[in-house]
Amino acid sequence: MNVLQRWWGAQSFRMRIALIASLGLLWRLYYVTLEQPYRILTDEAWYVTQAHRLFSPYPFTSLFDYSVPTAQHGPMLSLLVAPVAWLFPDATSGLRFLIPCFGVMTIVGFAVLGKQLISERCGVVAASLAAVFPDFWIRDGLVVSESLSVALLVWLLVLLVSFLRGPRLRTAVLLGVVMGVLVLTRAECAGLCVLILGLVVWKLRGEFWGVVRLCAITLVISAVVVSPWVAFNASRFQSNVLLTNNLGITLAGANCHATFYDGRYIGYDTPRCWNEAQDKARALSSDEAVQSSIMKSMGLDYAKAHVTRIPLVMAMREAWLTGLYRPSYVVYMSSLGGQPRWATWAQLVGFWILGAVALGLGLLRRQGQRRLLDPLRGPIVLYVVFTLALAAIFVGHWRYRSTLDIAAILFIASRLAASDSKVVSAADQPV
Repeated sequence: MNVLQRWWGAQSFRMRIALIASLGLLWRLYYVTLEQPYRILTDEAWYVTQAHRLFSPYPFTSLFDYSVPTAQHGPMLSLLVAPVAWLFPDATSGLRFLIPCFGVMTIVGFAVLGKQLISERCGVVAASLAAVFPDFWIRDGLVVSESLSVALLVWLLVLLVSFLRGPRLRTAVLLGVVMGVLVLTRAECAGLCVLILGLVVWKLRGEFWGVVRLCAITLVISAVVVSPWVAFNASRFQSNVLLTNNLGITLAGANCHATFYDGRYIGYDTPRCWNEAQDKARALSSDEAVQSSIMKSMGLDYAKAHVTRIPLVMAMREAWLTGLYRPSYVVYMSSLGGQPRWATWAQLVGFWILGAVALGLGLLRRQGQRRLLDPLRGPIVLYVVFTLALAAIFVGHWRYRSTLDIAAILFIASRLAASDSKVVSAADQPV
């Protein structure tokens, strides 16, 4: 054992995680300097613009017209970035230096979760993987929702462990807050949250009515967190906006001739489809919610008219998701949004390596490891299914892999930590 190993072994768990998180933060801050300004209007342009306008007379208005309201995405990221945007009104790309803080939250969250589930060694391994995994740090270099949502998804699991091992009112309230903030960050996670609560009720069915009461409290707290945004939008649009107006363009962009029949784009989406759908919708209404409804109908109608192509299209969406089909096109499109090409290639290779390691460890069946991830096996399976379903229904964007990435890292960390002699006793300890 060399000097470095002895020094590392002498450090406490908190010190190890502090070092891992610090190194992860330093790398992310350096990576931000390598990002380029976006060359096309991406999600980042929306988040940055809304952060700057929050304290103006025109909060959450169109990028092109102050008089037109917008709810293209959830508001949470812009709300968190807005104070700094107010202090530095000319900052655009500079706001990216705030996002690595969410990456640190993710690293620390994995550490806490690994320790809760199995052992300190598992926490260290999980935090280390989260610190270096490209699928995580590549989104920490842009002002987009994925970095915040990953951190929230990890801490959601931390709270779930506590709740499943001992349902308490305080944990139920915290779960409600985290779920509400998550929904305001990524609206599609609302369905995942409901499914998780349903799974919790099933797993704790021996305490059925008490658990139902606590889960109802969680839902109420989530609704309270989300309700100001819903009420704000109710007064601004001609039709109802539950959370965002993004569903229409997503469906229209993923269900058109190019994405069903053109071999270059089948199973993906293209700017051509977005632009055509937006032009038709804008010709009929200037209201963003109405436009979204029109585009949603366009996408669904096209899918219904070409229903025989759907199985192939859905299979190709999964191929895009996993980088098995035309990754060079994804690299090119990502570069237009500011990501260096080498980083996007690293993102793909890192995902493949993570998948190969998880698959390899899964094939190595070892006695006593079946229940390593209890009590989170069900929620982790839901995370995987959520990723695959999201891609199959909408489009195989790599940013949709976050829940799958979280599940894979936890699985790998648990298997690698299983050789620790203290794994069984640590996993059985109350949180």
